[in-house]
This record gives sequence, structure tokens and C-alpha cells, in this order.
Amino acid sequence: SDEVTTLADRVLTLREGRSIGWQTPPMRLVAKVVGREAAGMTLRLGAEDGGDESADLCLATRAFVGERIGLGLPPDGVLLSTKNPGAGTALATLPATLGDMRGPSGEPTLKAFGQTQVFPPAIKPPATDGPIWLSILKAYPRPEASDS
Repeated sequence: SDEVTTLADRVLTLREGRSIGWQTPPMRLVAKVVGREAAGMTLRLGAEDGGDESADLCLATRAFVGERIGLGLPPDGVLLSTKNPGAGTALATLPATLGDMRGPSGEPTLKAFGQTQVFPPAIKPPATDGPIWLSILKAYPRPEASDS
């Protein structure tokens, strides 16, 4: 299922009972839980102080304040724009840039709040040299591994 693929660290693709290789993992951003709301937890992407270099979103999930959460972003759960789409129904809209680096198979990358993401094959980056906007429509939260 889409959710299992998005939550997985890597996905082995099978076709006709044979392994055909590992898939590019979906986009995954890391956020920090900064508060609790009636509808769920408030997660912060970017700067922990909540300044201009951050964005908050609320997701129906259970976590402890201070915990780091990975947000799996399925291909049908993101939109890319060359102009700020403004207020809408997205969970969050983040300023981003196309990265200078390439992924392991030459895929283009996206940088948002200091996190570099490899574009999955299903998402085509816009043709622009300027800033872009990443709108998150759907995200699957998963606790990140702790270093302690």
C-alpha cells in the first residue's frame, strides 16, 4: 500500500516473483514535536525557535513533546509550485529550492529548511532556477530513531 511504502526505510520491488531492485524511498522530512493540541500534535519543521526559517503543522498522532518525527510524504501528498500558493487546505506550505546535488541514481533534489530530499520518480520538479513552494497535502508520521 501507499502508506507502507511511504513509512518504509527502503522498498524491495518484486515482479513475477523475482527481485528487480530497491526503490527510491519516498520523500521524508524530519520534524520536532513542540506542542499538543486537541486535534493532535504540533510539529515544527526547520528552526526550533519558530522563527522565519520554520513551519508548524498539526497532525493526529501520538508523541512526546521534544520527540523527533519522520514525515513520509507520498507522491500524491505533495504539490510543487513556482509561486506561493497562499493559504489553503495543505497541512503546510514550505519555501524550497531545487538542490545542487543529485540522488544516488541521478535524481534531482529539493532543499527545504536545511533538509535535502531526493525526488521520487513519480514527482517531476518544476523547470525553474528560482524558489519553489512545497505544499504538504498528506503526511505519514513515524517516530525517528533516538540516539540515546
